[in-house]
Amino acid sequence: MGESRSGEDDWRWGTWAAVLTRTVRPSWQFIESGRVGQWTLRLPEHDELLAASRELQDMISAVAWSSEVARRDAWWLGLRVLLMSGAASAAELTDETFEVAGAAKGWDVFDAALVQAGTLKRGPQHGSTRWRRIPQRTSSELVDIALVPDRFRAVTIGYLDEFRTRVAPVDSSVREKSIALGHWWSFIEAQHPEVGSCADIRPVHARGFLEYAQQRARVKRRRLANDDGSQDRGTAYVWVGAVRLFFADVSTWGIGDGSALFGHAPPHNPFGARDRSLEIGKIKKRRGAAMAATVLEVERELPNVRAFAFGEWDVTAVVHASPTGSAKSPNGRRSGHGRCSSCSSSPVFGLRKP
Repeated sequence: MGESRSGEDDWRWGTWAAVLTRTVRPSWQFIESGRVGQWTLRLPEHDELLAASRELQDMISAVAWSSEVARRDAWWLGLRVLLMSGAASAAELTDETFEVAGAAKGWDVFDAALVQAGTLKRGPQHGSTRWRRIPQRTSSELVDIALVPDRFRAVTIGYLDEFRTRVAPVDSSVREKSIALGHWWSFIEAQHPEVGSCADIRPVHARGFLEYAQQRARVKRRRLANDDGSQDRGTAYVWVGAVRLFFADVSTWGIGDGSALFGHAPPHNPFGARDRSLEIGKIKKRRGAAMAATVLEVERELPNVRAFAFGEWDVTAVVHASPTGSAKSPNGRRSGHGRCSSCSSSPVFGLRKP
């Protein structure tokens, strides 16, 4: 209802009554400007929408970081979404419902309330993350891109879902985890095909993964103009650290029969307790030392650059003084092709003649 007319148009009160009693389902263009919160006060005590309204208020009040104004906006938004979708309660809402609704105040708090209540099985989304053109990839899609073998798909998808909810819902963070786990399971598939599940991993299976990761990182690295490939980057150590943390998280989050990671944890972390971030620090120090050496080399060449610049400056002055507009530089080559009104005043290489 109301596909071609907005709620700001002159609608009779009977239309709003039809919306609140669920006789019709309004479009978002119609419902977004309605004062739904005030209309719910006229509903009878046992009305289904009034019960859903109280449920929304309880869910939104649990979002501790939100302000009173933000909670009120989220409550009004939630009522509009319920009327538009035809859902009886917030538990029936899905991400597909939000795709129909447009941008409005209160989305961040409303989304956080649904995630915190367990209605949405993902991490909360904020601002432009919700409305960007490229949607956030699901854990299953990331596992497909990472080429994870079939026997390790379940534990990887379960871990990425838990990581979104417990740690970071940001797409880039989850993607980095999936890439590291993809290289790890590819290593297990190539070197230890006898391993049947994540719970069968032992410390002996982790030996050689760092060298494998370093080789993969050299192949996958993006070369810069001055990158000859001789210096190792910290990418391989980041992958190793991510896999080590994966096993630690699986052991912790997999406690309890209701967990998606239950039964997937091996007896011990195959990478032990060694912190691979120390190697990353060493690589950063070597990179800093190489940069310092480059700066020193440039500083040593600065006197030659200044001498060349001042020589060109003198030749330009001779060109301007010559009737033919041409002169030879001290090294024997001809310099200058006619007068230039800006040559006598513009510095060469940013240097000014003393």
